[in-house]
Amino acid sequence: HVAKALNSPQCRLQLVKLSNYSIKDLDRFGCRFFGGALAQMSHKQKGRKLEILISRLEHEILRLFDKYDVDGGKSLDFEEFIHLCIDLKQNMHEPCLRSEVFLLYEQLADSVRHQVWQLDLQLKIKGSLEYIGLLDYSYPLQDAYEKGNLNMMSFLMAAEYDKYDDKHAAEFEYCVANAVTTGKVREALCLCEHRGVPMVVRMMKGRDLLACDDDGKSDPYVRVSIFDHEQRTTYKKQTLNPNWVEDLLFIVPFEFMERVLHRDKYDAEHKHDQDDMVFAGGGGSGGVGDVTMMSPFDDRVPRGTSYAAIDVDNKTVTMMNMPKYAQLAIQQNVENEFDQEFEFQAAGSAQQLHSAVKKTSAKLQKAYSTAQLGTMDEMFPDRSATHIHGRFGNNSGVLSVRFRVFDHDVDDDDDFMGSCKAKIGMSSDTVRHHEQMHTVNLTNNEHPGEDVGTISYRLFLNAAQIYQQYDLHYIDDMQHQDEPINIVEDELQVKTAISYDM
Repeated sequence: HVAKALNSPQCRLQLVKLSNYSIKDLDRFGCRFFGGALAQMSHKQKGRKLEILISRLEHEILRLFDKYDVDGGKSLDFEEFIHLCIDLKQNMHEPCLRSEVFLLYEQLADSVRHQVWQLDLQLKIKGSLEYIGLLDYSYPLQDAYEKGNLNMMSFLMAAEYDKYDDKHAAEFEYCVANAVTTGKVREALCLCEHRGVPMVVRMMKGRDLLACDDDGKSDPYVRVSIFDHEQRTTYKKQTLNPNWVEDLLFIVPFEFMERVLHRDKYDAEHKHDQDDMVFAGGGGSGGVGDVTMMSPFDDRVPRGTSYAAIDVDNKTVTMMNMPKYAQLAIQQNVENEFDQEFEFQAAGSAQQLHSAVKKTSAKLQKAYSTAQLGTMDEMFPDRSATHIHGRFGNNSGVLSVRFRVFDHDVDDDDDFMGSCKAKIGMSSDTVRHHEQMHTVNLTNNEHPGEDVGTISYRLFLNAAQIYQQYDLHYIDDMQHQDEPINIVEDELQVKTAISYDM
């Protein structure tokens, strides 16, 4: 009935004011439907924006009223009323503005005793049609997130709360980034189920960066890109060793995630030529991972690049699409590692290489589980900024994250200082990818062979991993519990992070 009323041509609704009590009888899908109906109605009202206010529950306010009503007279003087306001606001992590307190006190206090009576406050709660700082939430989405209120979060996001203005967008981004970096995956997916899968890149620091200014300093900042979406840090003045400690939120659309997480299914649907596919091997921590087949898409895989399939038992190294010097370098690395000679075999196509891996998968699995081959950075020293993690039998693709460091310039174009690219195989271990702080070397073609510094970062892929395993059903499946994340940075970084305004 509500949906029919909202879709009526005669509907001229401009404000909706409700509380958790208003939607207490709705499940999460009902809340989404209600919020979606409001959003649809708002789209039809060209030039007019529907305002949604979320009020505090009456018993929350009256509980604090009784706390500060020390004489039990059902009234508060000015000092007691101020304590009520401060307590209520602090519980919600909201600022308590003196102007709001004075204004509300003047509206509610009687003209004889200058006290706020409980009955007048209750009437104000029930009858107010405008925003009142004491009675209504300044940040309703943040409050719902901190309380784990999935129903209210679903309602607000379906109503396109994050698209109202910049303040609401910033509130949304803060909640999602905090959820991802603290391990609240259920809340993170709930907040983003209308947009995509959230990931967070925490830019930590840079060291020994390139000096671009005449005084031997720079004002460095980082641009981080995933697919076609770019985020950037703030710039740090006059330093070659900046500490950023900033969380950059990326919400990858579901279609793009399908290309990464389910490459084989996506390729079949889009009829990619199998011979145009390339392989990516993994070896992030302690050994070479498996070889997975995927199609080249955008910049996730460098054109003309392949990796080797190594059969330790049969002493063969199978490669394709590599220059002769690259083949010899990889073959030499493998021989040095295992102290034995390997025979080079050429694969005419990616499909042939894939077939070769299938035929010898048991031997490869056994060899890799007993031998320590080292990381991909050691096997491919020219790609020291690349991190690929994988397991045999995983058809997941590779996620590419691009980092570019610039020197901020007020009067001229920003100077390029260096770049690197990380490639992460979306395997089961990505749920703990954030536990390691990655430090990578920057490169700059204008300074070939020079050391242009390093950057350090953490990458939070826990929500992407959960989405890969359970899809969005994880939000409502309470059998699975989130795993909290508690990463304590050093003292300097903690101070920097606290001072950073999301």
